[in-house]
Amino acid sequence: MNDTALCAHCAADVPDGALACPDCGKDPRLDGRYTLLSRLGHGAVGTTYRARRESDAALVCVKELLIRRLDGFKTQELFEREAKVLRELDHPGVLRYLDAFTAGDKKTLGVYLVTELIDGETLAAEAERRRYSEGEVLEIMAELLGILAYLHGLEPPVIHRDLKPKNVMRRRDGDLVLIDFGAVKDAASDADLGGSTVAGTFGYMPPEQLAGRATPASDLYALGAIAVELLSRKSPQDLLDDRNELRWREAVHVQPAFASLLGRLLAPDPARRAASAEAVREEVRAILEGRAPVPVAEPEPEPASRRSFGEALTDALGVAFSPPAVAGARAAATDPGPPPGPAPRDLPSRFIRRVAPTSLFLIPFGAIFGAIGVTVGTSLIASDLGAAFVAVPLTLIFGGIGGGMVLFSLRHVAAMKATYRNGEVAPGVVTNVALDPTVKVNGRSPFAIHYQFEAADGERTGRTRTWVVPRDMFPGRPVHIIYDRDKPKRNLLYPLPGRD
Repeated sequence: MNDTALCAHCAADVPDGALACPDCGKDPRLDGRYTLLSRLGHGAVGTTYRARRESDAALVCVKELLIRRLDGFKTQELFEREAKVLRELDHPGVLRYLDAFTAGDKKTLGVYLVTELIDGETLAAEAERRRYSEGEVLEIMAELLGILAYLHGLEPPVIHRDLKPKNVMRRRDGDLVLIDFGAVKDAASDADLGGSTVAGTFGYMPPEQLAGRATPASDLYALGAIAVELLSRKSPQDLLDDRNELRWREAVHVQPAFASLLGRLLAPDPARRAASAEAVREEVRAILEGRAPVPVAEPEPEPASRRSFGEALTDALGVAFSPPAVAGARAAATDPGPPPGPAPRDLPSRFIRRVAPTSLFLIPFGAIFGAIGVTVGTSLIASDLGAAFVAVPLTLIFGGIGGGMVLFSLRHVAAMKATYRNGEVAPGVVTNVALDPTVKVNGRSPFAIHYQFEAADGERTGRTRTWVVPRDMFPGRPVHIIYDRDKPKRNLLYPLPGRD
């Protein structure tokens, strides 16, 4: 038995076995049934604990989601879906469900998921201290494919959607276990989610998953990314090029049959990957046993199968995609089609939020900084006149920072509105749409829309970012660019991304 535990109500350290917390006076056990022994992990809205079930002293894993920390109903929905799906699964390679319940009140109200506690380490931790041979990676793939074959073979299939080394654990006996089903997709209950639910980890997600349309083939893509990471010791994100394609061939050197398999698993087009996890597993076994035929040079693929990651993404977004439209992007720029209509005299703020969220985001932060400065300065002066020497500089510093942020935002918004009202208009065309991994907020990256247009002084290119899924923007899409000749950073697409 541990010497100390954690109070489920106030998180204070308490003597293990105590019936009352010395800080809050309440029973420190969670729901009166679980003693929280230590934290295993902590995120923005959830915490995972190593705990003891009091009924039989079994060690378990407790996943907590406090209601007050929720960033939206979608987070709770995913949490509850994870519990529901795990309850229905029964496989030695899948984390075993034990319990789920709601406990607490007011600030401590939360939902909880209890699962078995895996005695082992993740593949991510294992990979930090060792290197893998080609055969070992194939063995790992074969075992994971057995788990995926079980999940995908259910009716309807269960798609993990977040397959990565951190979500695969190796037990002490060597067996692998798939954990963290927080992004799981249950085809039976997700039919109403459409293409708006994007879950997973950037670098392991294929284009159709970025569009919110995960399929069993999406898990196979992630498996290929895991294999590349274990072989190259590089994160898939580090191998992405500016078109979001995984450039793995320079980093991985394996036998031709294995390279051919990886090439198909990591194809942007899900139709080219594999028929099923079971089929890939058989192919992996054949490679391990030396039965795989030597791959011959593949014939020139059809245009539809030669799509880049970005092109496959726009296709997955539900847009009628045509490769010739991209090939003829330059020609399309001179024939933009029907004009989108005259630019309105003013630019509503909700559209600014789509193309320049930082501008409006800084305004409340600036106001908070300024308010802090004024409040602190006033309080110090009111409590002690001698504190004016400290209060005045603090007020000036905080007020200056806050005022500067607000001023910058207001000037940028005003400049965008001026460009939108008075800028020159030129025909243009979208040349590429892809996630921009150089920017990340709360683990999420915006979409970058690249375009070219014919300005009065010649051809120009540009890029804009948007935090909404750009369903109305795709390579070859005719657009108008509203621009200022002297300030290209103020270019605006018209229509704006996601305007519909």
